[in-house]
Amino acid sequence: MVPNQKPSDAEEHLVGLSDDVGVGFIPDHGNQPSSSTVDRATDSTGQDETGVSKVIRADQKRFFFDLGNNNRGHFLKISEVLDELELVSKTLQVEQKLFYLDLKENPRGKYLKISEKTSGSRSIIIVPSSGISWFLDLFNYYVRRAREQRVAA
Repeated sequence: MVPNQKPSDAEEHLVGLSDDVGVGFIPDHGNQPSSSTVDRATDSTGQDETGVSKVIRADQKRFFFDLGNNNRGHFLKISEVLDELELVSKTLQVEQKLFYLDLKENPRGKYLKISEKTSGSRSIIIVPSSGISWFLDLFNYYVRRAREQRVAA
């Protein structure tokens, strides 16, 4: 106990954070019931060539915890992913390029995700639903211009 600290302060903790630090990664850690009111659920536990992986859901988000190692030592990779609903997905191949068009929805609304994959690299643009009509009008304008130039040549 720190000097001048009240006994009740020593028992306080960060709800939703410190209760389960190390659970799943450190054996026998977190076996005691928590007094926390934060809803945490581990969706999946896996182990692959990188080490231990955990997925935790909180509200509308998913957090991925991946414990691994490389030539520089051990590392913990933490990723946050919003829940997304894929409404429509199409693939289009043009010459050596592969295009993916995905109409998706997340808590902020619907959007069109356009990905272009060429020899090892991928480019992505996201068009929110409010801009899809404008985007298509502009796209069609350039298609017409390209056709006109081809006919004139």
